[in-house]
Amino acid sequence: MKKIFYILFLLFALTGCRNKDAKIIYKYDNKLNCYYVAAYEGKVKEAIIPETYEGNKGVLEVKYIGENAFIGCDSLETVSLPNTITKISMMSFYNCVNLSSINLPEGLQKIETKAFYYCEKLNNITIPSTLVYVGVKAFGVTGITEIHLPITLTEIKAYAFEGCNVRITCDGYRANDNWDPNWSLNQSYEGNIEVIFASEE
Repeated sequence: MKKIFYILFLLFALTGCRNKDAKIIYKYDNKLNCYYVAAYEGKVKEAIIPETYEGNKGVLEVKYIGENAFIGCDSLETVSLPNTITKISMMSFYNCVNLSSINLPEGLQKIETKAFYYCEKLNNITIPSTLVYVGVKAFGVTGITEIHLPITLTEIKAYAFEGCNVRITCDGYRANDNWDPNWSLNQSYEGNIEVIFASEE
């Protein structure tokens, strides 16, 4: 029995997935001297990203989710990210229609363009105090109904929440000067976006 548990543990440690027919692929970033999540294979249902990964460059931190890493992964339901993750790149989780749970760790700084676009079952997100940038349509057409934006968030691009029926509360008394004038508007999809600043509560 112990041997079976050890094999299962080893399988999970190597793949980052609980289902044996799935695999998460990591690649080396020469500039940052780290690994990042690059792609997936098979039916990934639960992705648990480790703080470090051992590859051909040895054991290094996993620092970001790469562009298109999980794009169109309709089997993906939950994602667990470590505190080493600083960026969720463009379209990382685009059209992950069954993604319903992901933690955004303290240490995360950037969520890029359309990172969670069309994640219609994603309805609960907590923004960490370390986040400073949200890209164009980053949370567009998600199921998010309430979200809080900390005062440390310095830049939001256009249509960040388009197509959502969401109540957004903000720590600041007004939009930061670097927030795009269209950040809380819709473009391609209709939605009901309510924004409340600290002075209005």
